[in-house]
Amino acid sequence: EVVRDLVKNKPLKAEIRIVDKETRKPIDVKFSDETGKFELNLPEGNDYELKISAVGYKDITMPLKSVKELPQKGIVMEPVKKGEKFIMDKIYFHPNTFAFLNEAYPEIDKLFDFLMRNDKVGIEIRGHTNGNHPIRREKAYSHLGEEWNFQGSSKKLSQKRSESVKSYLVRKGIDPLRMKTAGAGGDQPIIDDPKTYRDALKNIRVEIEVVE
Repeated sequence: EVVRDLVKNKPLKAEIRIVDKETRKPIDVKFSDETGKFELNLPEGNDYELKISAVGYKDITMPLKSVKELPQKGIVMEPVKKGEKFIMDKIYFHPNTFAFLNEAYPEIDKLFDFLMRNDKVGIEIRGHTNGNHPIRREKAYSHLGEEWNFQGSSKKLSQKRSESVKSYLVRKGIDPLRMKTAGAGGDQPIIDDPKTYRDALKNIRVEIEVVE
């Protein structure tokens, strides 16, 4: 099977998550390669759901009973348009800092790939935190760099985090004029008054808006 870009008709690297439709439990995760190809083997007789995602593209959810039901011309993904947003909740930071966790880099690299493929696109990178509260420097990080020793408001921290994403992309070769930054702090939560750590993590995110 092949995943393609709707506008440019070019192959696309995407994540294909397979879910058992009855139990709602994930079964497997596949990734299309540089040529957009992926292999899918599913036992027949069960109901599945494919969730196809790629940074900068609209997610696709597809019910499926057999691989024979996959579109013969491949899976076509639509790029996000001007004025639309997508969430990158896997850009992780060390708590109360704007220092990346190692897991963040592969996710930002996906954004880099999207910007390289779509060289006319301009974006705003917007950081979000879980709530608004003052942040103090962590003494344990005092021997480390500026990004580890933040003190100030949550909104300012979210701004610093968006600037960190931009700086990383600039170092990889993206024109800084294509990227704006903003920090929303905790003003735009996905989950109001989260009761669990998992719900709180949903509010801590980087959001990308296509602005041109």
